[in-house]
Amino acid sequence: MEKKIPHSLSGGQQQACAIAAIEVMHPQILVLDEPTSNLDPIGTTLVFERIRELVKTEKRTVIIVEHKLEDVLPFADRMIVLSNGRIVADDKPLNVLSRASLIEGMEIQVPDVTRLAYKLMEKGINLDKIPVTLDEGIEAFRKILSHRIVLPKTSLRNSDKKPPMLSDRISVQCEGVAYNYPDGTQAISELNLTLREGDFVGFVGQNGSGKTTTAKLLNGLYKASKGRIKIFGEDSSGKEADELASIVGYSFQNPDDQFFARTVKEELEFGPKNKKLPPDEIGRRVREVARDLEIENYLSHSPFSLSQGLRQRVAFGSIMTLEPRVLIVDEPTTGQDYARAKTVMEICKRFNDTGKTVIIISHNMNLVAEYCNLIFVFRRGAIFMSGSPREVFSAPEKLIETSLAPPQITSLFQALSSEFDLPRDILDVESAIAYLTG
Repeated sequence: MEKKIPHSLSGGQQQACAIAAIEVMHPQILVLDEPTSNLDPIGTTLVFERIRELVKTEKRTVIIVEHKLEDVLPFADRMIVLSNGRIVADDKPLNVLSRASLIEGMEIQVPDVTRLAYKLMEKGINLDKIPVTLDEGIEAFRKILSHRIVLPKTSLRNSDKKPPMLSDRISVQCEGVAYNYPDGTQAISELNLTLREGDFVGFVGQNGSGKTTTAKLLNGLYKASKGRIKIFGEDSSGKEADELASIVGYSFQNPDDQFFARTVKEELEFGPKNKKLPPDEIGRRVREVARDLEIENYLSHSPFSLSQGLRQRVAFGSIMTLEPRVLIVDEPTTGQDYARAKTVMEICKRFNDTGKTVIIISHNMNLVAEYCNLIFVFRRGAIFMSGSPREVFSAPEKLIETSLAPPQITSLFQALSSEFDLPRDILDVESAIAYLTG
């Protein structure tokens, strides 16, 4: 990869390259702003292992701006929480996390094992130590299970979620699709997949595995080197990207690649204007999308002047005003705090609830498990495995081959499953609480 042009790399590979470029200068103080937002779970682990090494062995100061706490908390000795430009908490991480009202009010995403511990404490079940890492969680919950402090249900009926408007009509079909980049690199090989109208789909996989390339093939930005892509039964090879864009909307991983208008309002209006919709309809769509995404106050701003999280929402909004039949969102939660990430995902869900097909490309396994009914795992330009979230995340030994890992709560139950006969397909903290306490 060392001879490739950085701009030609995937978003996650570019991010890893940027981190490495800063690190080779050996600064005494290292400030990292969302350093792993586009990295796969294994890549994230490698970055934070290196950061841990810098702090412990080289005694460097590291400041990390981060919304995902699962990887930061194990080595952070100080946690500062900001709100509206003010510091509202500054203490050791566990002291901050113990302030339940603060954490709940700001919707800070804490590690699953930590959330589970606090939820059990609310029910009068105390742990000797609040866990932060998976290993600490395994040790803590092994103790309460061994001492029968909690009595798990003898059975738990887990059923896969089904989108409310899922139909048998095929919306997207790929048959033997391959794609080569201009330099000859094969990005996609023998891709076969079928999506139904109303599916909520997750594309996951390590950086550079072909997820974004597949999205651009579906949207018409790339043309397949081989094979056939059908959108609602029609061969897409003869359609131009602008024609497909009103059917298959694609929100870019890097929003700056998508912008060209002077203001946010013009950016949101462009698609509907290009479709020659009536002015009142255009106005209605812009108002509704701006309200839902909380960007009404920025309509007169240049999109390039906004923060990463706001730019991401504007890019997403510019696709939503088109009201496509298939929506593809590439890393929808990049740069978003947990509350805004949930807002974006809830908008995708409402869109899906109307019978539209939604595809999200994400490294956030918790959100994929929560919202998707179907997951495709990519590896080296092909689909390595697919199935429901329960099917995919119940096979951690296969996932590790793709640099992925299940949600932390799932890994906790899997680590203790043989010892205590626990289910291996618990996907969220709420299900874990229901199982452990009835």
